[in-house]
Amino acid sequence: LIRFSCRFSALSLMEEDTGLQCGVYRFDVSKGERGVNCTVRCSNPRVLPEGERKLTHTEDFLSKLEALVREYGVARYNGSYYKVSGLPDFYGAIVDAEYASGETIYCYNNQDPFLPVGMIVALCRLFGIGQETEDT
Repeated sequence: LIRFSCRFSALSLMEEDTGLQCGVYRFDVSKGERGVNCTVRCSNPRVLPEGERKLTHTEDFLSKLEALVREYGVARYNGSYYKVSGLPDFYGAIVDAEYASGETIYCYNNQDPFLPVGMIVALCRLFGIGQETEDT
């Protein structure tokens, strides 16, 4: 795995199931000369007050990320594309990944966050987004 991008909406997910506050989460990873460059974004300022966080990790991070992709069978969604016009916001998920071999995984659905809840929770943990919810 040399590049990974994932965006998903937790707007339609039950907070009790995920431990995540509502919002649209985005994780971008690319292998660079000085490590693995990561960007984390969330539309909910209670989750990520600065809106965006940039991090650099070792290549071990890519191994952990690839293990999640394999564990949750993301490749089975490869090539799926589903778009509903007229939705007021992004309610689904998108994954775009590239391997050193040239193989890719791309899947998109703007209506349904099709990724398994376990993977969504594991991605958030891996990228340092806490599962705790804040009281309003």
